[in-house]
Amino acid sequence: FPYDHHLFSFFKHVDAVALDDTKVIPMAFRGSGLVNKDIADAVSDLHTGIDVYSSYDFNSIEKNHVVHFAQNYYLNEEGLKACEELRKQCVKNHYKYVIHTNYLKDDGDRNNDKDEYNASFSRSVFDVNLHDIESQYVDIYRNLKTPILYVSGIIDSADIPDLALTIRESLEGEGIRVCTLLKNSIAPLWGAYHYLPILLSRKYVESQKIAKLNSYMANIEMNDSPDLILIEAPDPILRFNDYATNGFGILSYMLGQAAPPSAMILSVPYLYLQNDFIKIIQEAIERIYQAPIISFSVTNAIPDNIKILQNHEMSFFYSRTSIIREKIEVAKKANTGVNLIDPYNTSKSKELSILINKIKEVLNENAARRYE
Repeated sequence: FPYDHHLFSFFKHVDAVALDDTKVIPMAFRGSGLVNKDIADAVSDLHTGIDVYSSYDFNSIEKNHVVHFAQNYYLNEEGLKACEELRKQCVKNHYKYVIHTNYLKDDGDRNNDKDEYNASFSRSVFDVNLHDIESQYVDIYRNLKTPILYVSGIIDSADIPDLALTIRESLEGEGIRVCTLLKNSIAPLWGAYHYLPILLSRKYVESQKIAKLNSYMANIEMNDSPDLILIEAPDPILRFNDYATNGFGILSYMLGQAAPPSAMILSVPYLYLQNDFIKIIQEAIERIYQAPIISFSVTNAIPDNIKILQNHEMSFFYSRTSIIREKIEVAKKANTGVNLIDPYNTSKSKELSILINKIKEVLNENAARRYE
């Protein structure tokens, strides 16, 4: 809770993750337009058979259920208040739950919540404990030896974590050890690390956040010994336009300083598949991050230019997913010269196979450099 298009990818991949026979139920705000609809309606994808429950449908919550509050960094003040009301109702009825209502609270406050309400679950899904990272030698920058792959985009569309999870499943199916970092707070339930609280903390200046994130990544590398570190970028990678700045991609740049990428995958709206645009944005991003873009993921998200002009913030809606394949075929005939992926239709996809082979080339190149 609360379910929105950012969570679609996780429910799409729920069968690929062992959740100890746990049933995962999406819940949304009453009146959000998603209640009693299929989860795929949030991104205009094909129906999955999983419907969204209302946050006021307490008959759907049993005493042994965990209510997981997630996605709070997308919510406005009214949304946060609604989360708090549901949290109080859960406590009143003695439900187990996991609290994620505010990334930006002090760690002490969050720990008090855990103690006071005895939140419990079979896996730890609480935010990254910054105190653990503080105990490391954060003033010493450690170069990461494992290849790092970014999955990012020019807008914050739902296909980005979807593609990241698809890549992980494909590589692990071939025996490649993948360590995955996702920005959503429910990432640990899907066997991934959650790192965004480090970048969003109010306790540290930006240089300290970069050092702490580098230390966090180095510890993960040392403990897990992965063949590849796969990271969902924390925000859109570039300024979108003069009205919707997308945060100027600052969080992604900070991540790039903490854990420089070996290669990147970039999500772009299908409206922007023109040769000139792809070439310009590819050159700009590769110059900033000093890493090649090995594939482009084509999203069905369409920027809502009217809302962008009115509100001066990024807004978009989703077209039907079937249009992506049509646009990719047109782009191929125009000889874009890049690998274009339909993230919503990767089953036996030739483009996904090409991407997986490109990732293997990155792994082989890195292994060769280690022995030089």
